[in-house]
Amino acid sequence: YELGPYIYESDNSEKSPDALAETGGLSKFLALKKAYQKKYGKGKVLAALSGDYLSPSAMSTAKIRERDIGSLQEKHSERNGKRTFAARRYFGKAEGSLAGAHMISVGNKVFDIATFGNHEFDLSEKDLKSRVSESWFPWIASNLAIQGNFTKNVLKYRIIETRVPAKSESEKPTTEKIRFGFISATMSAFSVPSYVKILNSTQTKAELIRLTKFLRTEKKVSFVVLLTHLPLASDISLIKAFGEDESLGCEGINLVLGGHEHESSYGVIGNCAVPLTKSFYNAKAVYVHKIFRDKHPKETPTFHVDSVFVPLENDCPEDETLNTEITEWWNLAADAFVKEGLDLKKSVAYLAQRYDLRNDLIYAERNPLLVHIADAHVHCSGSKEVDGGVFNTGAVRVDNFIGPGVFSVYDVVRVWPYEDPIKIVRVSGATLRKIIETSNLVNRGTHGFIQLSTEFSDGCMSIEKPSQFDDMCTLGGKPIMSEGSYRIALPGYLLEGKQENLEFLQDCEVEGEESDKLIENDVRHCLASYLPIHFPIQG
Repeated sequence: YELGPYIYESDNSEKSPDALAETGGLSKFLALKKAYQKKYGKGKVLAALSGDYLSPSAMSTAKIRERDIGSLQEKHSERNGKRTFAARRYFGKAEGSLAGAHMISVGNKVFDIATFGNHEFDLSEKDLKSRVSESWFPWIASNLAIQGNFTKNVLKYRIIETRVPAKSESEKPTTEKIRFGFISATMSAFSVPSYVKILNSTQTKAELIRLTKFLRTEKKVSFVVLLTHLPLASDISLIKAFGEDESLGCEGINLVLGGHEHESSYGVIGNCAVPLTKSFYNAKAVYVHKIFRDKHPKETPTFHVDSVFVPLENDCPEDETLNTEITEWWNLAADAFVKEGLDLKKSVAYLAQRYDLRNDLIYAERNPLLVHIADAHVHCSGSKEVDGGVFNTGAVRVDNFIGPGVFSVYDVVRVWPYEDPIKIVRVSGATLRKIIETSNLVNRGTHGFIQLSTEFSDGCMSIEKPSQFDDMCTLGGKPIMSEGSYRIALPGYLLEGKQENLEFLQDCEVEGEESDKLIENDVRHCLASYLPIHFPIQG
């Protein structure tokens, strides 16, 4: 029997009308979903989201009047003939930011179920709760809890029933139903805000196994879908833990829909042969999972899943109504950026290769494109006597691949969304050594890992113990002397004392007068000025 639901999965998708005609995007995603709904019926098609949807979003940082945000939310909030959002609560309020409001407004037309990724928690507690409460779909949170008076849209699990179809068109419809259970797992290896509690990997395995047993025995669920936002190795470990539980046998999870890597992959994992798919970023492709129950089930029904990889190519149909909404959100944000002197549509550079800016990599090692960003700090600092540039990797928010191709101001904002001035500080060699050693020995793997400009040797970013510093790390080809004095360009954020384990930087001596030049007062303007020099647009 073909049972459904037919399950899609997606990861973070930024909204840009310029990208609508290119590969991927939620407009193509929705058109594909509607095509399956027309063929099989709405009740048998379900679109699932595996996290990192609300952030990183460059558009979220646009400075917009809250009443304008609310008005557009209300305009696109009609559901079953009724408005689900009232803009009047925003009237009279000051300037704010989108903070994912556009993502939910668009996603409400696309998704049926979701789980949290680590980047959902980039939002403030207030903004995240607003976005979840505005969602038309539930958020599954099996291994995490959000403190305080939260919303009914966050569930420990979700059960969906579907009717078993007749064997043939000549037979009467059957009354038999199959129950599908949805559970989730979100990674805990990131800087988790204080209002969120996420179980560690050992606790998560135990809780999900307990929850699955409950769904199987108490709720009579026959098919369990696990939505995850975990590293691939953690997905595999979790699936194997289910298979090793003797009381479950192979009656644990039936299908895993994963996110986080931003690249598609498929595997059949463990002794119980559980299908695992990982989603492509920006909905450039989806997996369509077609679920079957045996025609002659035993006492315990058995299932198999046919998974098909569907690229959303240029010639794929689009949903024009959703396109219109996406364009309106884009224009609202783009107009706000223009007021800051940032024309998002302007092309500034050409990248000849693809750069991997996923957090797992840039938080732990030197990255060639980020070296250029550190060099840009030196270039834009307004001084010819700067010895080098440094910045905290957490300022880079794209968590994705960049290039090859034209690099626009919009891409600049995607990579570095913050308005941040460039400062010059004079530090001793001992302090500079402390910065580099803290980055390597304490902050590696976190957003406090420091990227360094060209003047620093590669060895400065691969130190494993303090004794290696003198032999491996040089600045301008020379050893860093503890008694020496150095002028370093860095983003103003690092001087606020908010970066974990680098709080001592707030005591650094800032040199120079306040500048009125945009390239010195805003890293985004600096990058838009610097990148064309080193990555010129050909022709």
